[in-house]
Amino acid sequence: MANSATVCGLNTTFSCLGTCLCRSHIQGKRCTEVSKGFYVASFYHLKYEAEDAMGSYEATSYFTGVDQVFTGRGYGKIGFSQFISFTVNLSTNFSDYYVVIRYTSIKDANITLRLSISSCNASACHTTNNFTISQLPHGAGLAWRSKEAVSFLSSQEYHLNLTYVSGMYPNSTIEIDSLGLLPNVTEVRIYEIAQDDGSVHGMTLQQIKDCWNNSDTIAGSQNSSDICRNVTFSTMAEVFDGAIGKYYFYSKF
Repeated sequence: MANSATVCGLNTTFSCLGTCLCRSHIQGKRCTEVSKGFYVASFYHLKYEAEDAMGSYEATSYFTGVDQVFTGRGYGKIGFSQFISFTVNLSTNFSDYYVVIRYTSIKDANITLRLSISSCNASACHTTNNFTISQLPHGAGLAWRSKEAVSFLSSQEYHLNLTYVSGMYPNSTIEIDSLGLLPNVTEVRIYEIAQDDGSVHGMTLQQIKDCWNNSDTIAGSQNSSDICRNVTFSTMAEVFDGAIGKYYFYSKF
């Protein structure tokens, strides 16, 4: 049987009958149209708001800056020894993600955070990854991304605990907007084809990288080039194997 990456176009799957089919709830001659009542996810679709998580933090909210420097209702503010615990349970078969922490830290306080990731079952949890987050730039609407991808198994529960370890000042704090899981773009078909051929459907390898990198922050997503819509569509249609119903967890950015 021929390789599906070379036979079928983007946003398609290869059936056992040897034909190319659009992914779930995607249609049209070139599989670029979304069925009514569905949408293709954004790069930052898997987003977990800090102010809705468990932990020891102060929930903060603002009238200005929403969808510009933060999402949701506001932030979870943490100081020394305080933490925010995010619970992640994925249903997608795509497994490798980079962890993104969106935050605002106005004062240059040399803050250090620790991100501990644990995999849990009915009886116990065990730590799978630990990250030390330091030398964070200060400002509004910024983001930190893990240097390596983390594997999340489907239907397995994970706890991602973000703890304030130290800061330059005794009362220094940082406001955490959200935690996001950014799919590893190097594992999707558009990246592999562009890497081999130089481009795919008008998208160069560098453009794919730039669109992916820009998705860390809200400002980066909003200011991305028009081609990023195609990059996002093809990437996320593969990650979720199609479009998602409107009732599903919704993320604008």
